[in-house]
Amino acid sequence: LERIEGSAIPVPELRQADRACEWLDSHARRQQGKEQVLAFGRLVGTGGHVAECVWKVSEMCKRFRRRRPLQVVFILNPEATWSWLKVSADQGTEEGSWADSICLRRWDEAGIEQRLRQADKVDSAEVCQMVLEATGGWSFLLSELLSRCGAADDPRPFAGALIEEVKRSESELGRELLRKAGLTSRVEVLRVLQTLVDCGRVPEGDLLTLGELVEGDPPLMGRDCRMAVEFLDLLGGLERQDGEYSVEPTLARIVDHL
Repeated sequence: LERIEGSAIPVPELRQADRACEWLDSHARRQQGKEQVLAFGRLVGTGGHVAECVWKVSEMCKRFRRRRPLQVVFILNPEATWSWLKVSADQGTEEGSWADSICLRRWDEAGIEQRLRQADKVDSAEVCQMVLEATGGWSFLLSELLSRCGAADDPRPFAGALIEEVKRSESELGRELLRKAGLTSRVEVLRVLQTLVDCGRVPEGDLLTLGELVEGDPPLMGRDCRMAVEFLDLLGGLERQDGEYSVEPTLARIVDHL
C-alpha cells in the first residue's frame, strides 16, 4: 500500500503481502469500537506480488470476520488481473470464490448519452447508437471521438470516419486500443482472442476445448485457455448472448485486420 487515508497514523510503503496483512490487522485492531473503519491506498509492485497480496489479504479478511467485518478494496491493472487469475488456478479455486469482482464495463447508450450531453454534443437516440457502434463503448475510443469533434456539435461524421479507420489493416488506433485495454500483455490472450474472432460465436460448453483450435506454438494448455477467456471477459472484450460467447464487435474488427 503506497498511501492510506482515513487514518492519522503514517503508513509505510508496503510491497510485500505479509507486511500488508500485518499492517491491516494492526490498523483494524486499533480502530475497534468505531462504527466504520476506512483505509485505502494503491498497491505497488509486479503483477505476481500484487496477486499474492490480494490472496493473502482476502484470507485474512475471512479470519478477521469472526471478530468484526473487515473489507479491503483492490484495484488491479491488466498485469495484476492475469496474475490474480493464475493464483486462483494454482490454488484450485474458481475466480471470485475468495473475493468479489467488480469489473469496469464499456459505456452503454445511457452512458454515451451522458458523455455527449456533458460535452455539449447532439445526444439523440440515433446519435448515441452510431457513437456506440463506432466506439464499442470503449472509453479510449469515445474520448478520441470527442477530441476529434472539437467545437462541432454533431459527432456523426467523426463517428463514421472512426469506424472506417478502425477497419483499416494495421490501424494504429486499433493497436492503441488493444494496448490500452490491456489485451497485448499476454501472447496467449491474443492467440485466444484471434481464435474467438475466427470462430464467430462459441457455445459456452465449447470453451473447454477451445485450446484445440488455437493455432501456433507452443500448444495452449486448457488451463491457460480458460484463464485467457476469463481475462478477456473481465476486461470487457467478450459478449455473452443465449449461452454463446463472441468478441465485442469493435474489437473483432481490429483483430481481424492484424
